[in-house]
Parts: sequence; structure tokens; C-alpha cells
Amino acid sequence: MSKIWGKVKQTLFGTSIQTLVFAVIAISLVVLMAFFAGAVPFHEFDMTAHAYQMVVEQSSERHPDHAPLSFTYRGNTIVLTRCISVNEDAEIEVFATSRFGTVRLSEANMANLSPYLLGSFVAVYPVQVVPIEGQLIPRRISASVKTDLRTVQSNTALTPMLSDSRVMLEIGMSNARRIFAYYGGIPLANMNIYVTFANGRREARTTDAYGYIPNVSIREIRRGVSVEYSPNYINTFIQTYMPQNARIISPAIVPLLTLTLMTAIAIVGCVFFRKMYEKRNLPASYTDVKGKRGKVKLRRAPAFVIVRWVVMIASFVLLIWGGRLLGVWFEEITIPVFACGRNNEEQLVGSVCYYMSSLNVLFTLPWQTIAMFFGGLIVPLVLFGRLLCGFVCPMGLVQDTLHVTRQATRTKGISLTDKLYARLSLIKWTFVLLFLGMAFVALDFCMICPVGVFSPALAGFKFSIFIGGFIALFVLVGSFFKQRFFCLICPLGVIMGLFHKISLVRLKKDVTACTECGACYEACPMGIKIIYTEREKTDVTTINCIMCGECVRHCPETNALAITLCGKKIYNADREKFMKANAQATPKSGKKHADCKGGGCGKCK
Repeated sequence: MSKIWGKVKQTLFGTSIQTLVFAVIAISLVVLMAFFAGAVPFHEFDMTAHAYQMVVEQSSERHPDHAPLSFTYRGNTIVLTRCISVNEDAEIEVFATSRFGTVRLSEANMANLSPYLLGSFVAVYPVQVVPIEGQLIPRRISASVKTDLRTVQSNTALTPMLSDSRVMLEIGMSNARRIFAYYGGIPLANMNIYVTFANGRREARTTDAYGYIPNVSIREIRRGVSVEYSPNYINTFIQTYMPQNARIISPAIVPLLTLTLMTAIAIVGCVFFRKMYEKRNLPASYTDVKGKRGKVKLRRAPAFVIVRWVVMIASFVLLIWGGRLLGVWFEEITIPVFACGRNNEEQLVGSVCYYMSSLNVLFTLPWQTIAMFFGGLIVPLVLFGRLLCGFVCPMGLVQDTLHVTRQATRTKGISLTDKLYARLSLIKWTFVLLFLGMAFVALDFCMICPVGVFSPALAGFKFSIFIGGFIALFVLVGSFFKQRFFCLICPLGVIMGLFHKISLVRLKKDVTACTECGACYEACPMGIKIIYTEREKTDVTTINCIMCGECVRHCPETNALAITLCGKKIYNADREKFMKANAQATPKSGKKHADCKGGGCGKCK
């Protein structure tokens, strides 16, 4: 506590007036952004039924093969297809849920769905009387088809839409991953039913005590399933459930494309205005890109760097599309770190980011779930620490890609001073407090989170973007000019960094081999100065270190720096490899900069 209080006093009373003014303004802006996040739209989607229209078409084929009616989606058009080969003159009734109860849709209001509709639609086929051989009383078959928009599929409550003799059996979806059955407005509990899948396979199932239908995967649900229930020998009720699916290539990607275009324009504008300043001999802080002007010569990266890029790409695919890919085999998936909470509409049922920013929700769960959550969080952090930031985080891949793009385009970067790092630290800790506390005042951190612009859009989920889109623009532009810019203010990274003292992955320094050239500090994207200044301790792991290995890569002295796992070196500095990799990185004139002793400073790399 004394160390923390010392840092607080140094921040408040040991800094200049300019720093205090900056701190007050920056923290105030961040807090205001948090409280008014929903009032500043970046890109809004109309998620209501009013954005859709419904049309009725006829077909000579059943789709699926077992259903006389079916729902499909063509963009914002809900298509109800009826099979005329069954009964061409049959009159179809269409019902929808609304804020005022269940309403019947006519052809007139199908073309322009009311904004009061909630997003569930049922088409009812006339009762079919089928004589049964050997029985005097024929069987009455009541068939219907139901669809839910994606906004309805996430509901946690098991609520029937209709309690009508024409739709006694109703199928619904809960948490976007399980289906349940209602009969006569109450859960169809512990009853034998038949489930027919899109490929025509028919299987007997028994519902559980809450009406859930077991052993039906998300993949099978989204292709369409029919549930058949016979309460007696006379009546049979069949409903086909065909929910709306989220396509990977969909309008959901529009805000991301808009953000990409705005980022490109902002970067070009920054480069243009900086060149104007340089022509007027005004100060401009920057670091040169690697190599001399002209053609970029590719050099083989160390194995550690190659492995890091492979893991980052694989993690990006898993955390963005993992719910879809793994959902083929698993009903539920819990990914402990870095998965965006907005992707939990598929099989993803838990992520650190979601629960850490929604502690009010986490603490309402059963203690077993809370224990499993913290266990799933602590284990990977003890094993790897912030190595997860350097290897696994999807936003890390985005930032590193921008950094490589800047180098490939020979664009000058921006170097931060110690004072700027300190000021960004104030913003970082403000984000941490908001990250942990916004949910307790009925606010959503996802509104201001820049990562929320990427993950749902790439996975095909529509989400309106508010002030988080503008923050994402600032982060992307900053990450282009400064490597891993967002990592300097990421709240989740700070929380993970708290485990750095017990993590099995460490950054070690041999102070006897260090020549104090400063190359490690210049290369570190997080601006960690202790790597350069420490002259006693061998362990230089800090709360900010993301284990990217850049300091080791640019260290010109053998074994001066090394990344270890359980005490064993997995990546260490090597003078011979350094000289080979940087043979063409020194300026052609051979002159060294004033702060460069080893030829590895930020202006030479």
C-alpha cells in the first residue's frame, strides 16, 4: 500500500501543472464518453421487425422435405414458402408477436411490418384429417412453421408466443443455443416427441423437466427442425422451427468497412500534415522504419517471431469464428480469455472480457459457475501471464498488422517520451475503473470498447456501434504510427498483468552481459524502461510486458535478455543473429546517433 500511495503522491504532487491539467481533461473526457456512449452513434442497425418485409411464395417442393410450409431469408425479406402439391387451395394464416399480444398478419401489413412487432412469426396450415387404417376415428394433424429473428433468439426466458388451439405446440430458442417446446402455453415437460431434421432423419426424444429438447446441435437447429407431439391417438401437432441465421458475409460488416475507410483517410491526412510541418522546420517526433530508402528487403524472422504470428492468426480465427466452427461438435463452449462477449449468441457461453466488465451479472450466477470462471481465468494467467496479450489477443494481431503495413509503406512512426507514457498510464487506469465498474451503474463497457467493432462484424453479427467506433478509429490510427498503441491503455491487459509476479513465463536479464546500449528500450512497444535501467535484479518482468520478444530480438549482446518458461530459456538474445539480421539496418553513412551505442536504436532499426 505504501508503494501505491507513493505513486499517487508522485502523480498528483510531483508532476508539472501541464501533466495535471492533461490528467484532469483526459480522465473527464473518458468518463463523459462512458456515460454518454449510447448517445453518440457511429453506425446504427435497425434490429426490429420493422426493417423486414414478408412475402408468400409457392413451390411444388417441400423445404425441408417434411414440411408443407417453410421460412427462409433473403436479405431483409422473410419468405414464407408453401408447398402447393399438398393442398393448393388451403388458406394459410400468419401470426406475429407484438407489444400488444399476438396479431394476425394480412397481405397488406406483410409488405410493411409494424415497428411494434417483436420478431416471432408463425404460419399455420389448415388441420388435415387423415384416415387411419383399422381405426374408426381419423387422425387430425395440425401443422405450422415458426421463425424467430436473431433479436428474439437470445431471450433467456422460456415464453410461448401463442396459446391457441391452432398452435398448441410451439418451439422456441433460449440463449441462441437450445430449443424448448411448449404445449398449450406450458412447458412440454418429460414427454416423448419425434424430431425430424432437415436431411429427413427422424428420431425419438424425451423433453426434460423444463421442456428443453436434448441432443439437438446448433447446426441442426439452424438448418431447421420439426417437432411432432401426439397427446392422444386422435391429435398430432407438428411445428417446424426455422430461425434466422447470421451469415458471415452480411451487412454486419458495413461499420467495419466504414471504419477501415475512415482509418485510411485519417492516416493519409496525418502523413500529409506531418510532411507540411517538416518542410517548415517545425518539430516532429518520429522513428524511421527499418532499412534504407528504396526497395524493402525481406529478412528471415526468428523462429520465436514466426511462432508468435502463427499463434496470433490461429487465435484470431478461433476467437472470432470459434463458436461457429466448434459448434459443429459441441453444444456449449467457454473460451476463458479475449473472446468478445457479443459473440456469445452462438456456442460461446463465457469469456473473461464479458464477465469482468459485467461483475453485477457474474455475482448473480451460482457459486459453482463463479468458481469455474475464476479458475478458468487464473490458470491460463498463471501459466502464461501477458504472453496471452502478445500471442493470443485478436486486437494484437490487428495492431501488429498495422505496424507491419507502416513499415512496408516506408512511413515514419511516432516515438513516445517517458512523459507521454506516464500520461497514457492515467488514461489506462481510468479505463480499468470503468471496465470493472460501469455495469454497477447500468452502463455497458461494450459501448466504448473498440474491440467490439471488429469481432461481431467479422463473425456476421449485427450490432449498432456507438462511441466505441470513434474510439476504435483513434486506436487504429494510433496503432499505425505507434506499435501496440491500444495495449498501452487496454484495461483487460492491465488486469492480466497483475499476475506477472506468479506467471511461469518470465523476462530475464543478465546484467553482466548488458552494455546499456538502450536498444531494448527503443524496441519495446510498451515503453518499459526497467529493461534498460535495471542493474541488480535478473527478473525484469513487469505488469506491462506482453512478452512480444521485441527487446530480445533487438538486443545485440548474447544472453543479455531472454524469455523463459518454467526457468528454461525459450528465446534469448544472440549477437551473431542480431548482426546478420541488422546488417542492412544501419544508415549507409555509418554514422551513429547520439543515443545509439550498439546500432540497434529505434532510429536505426
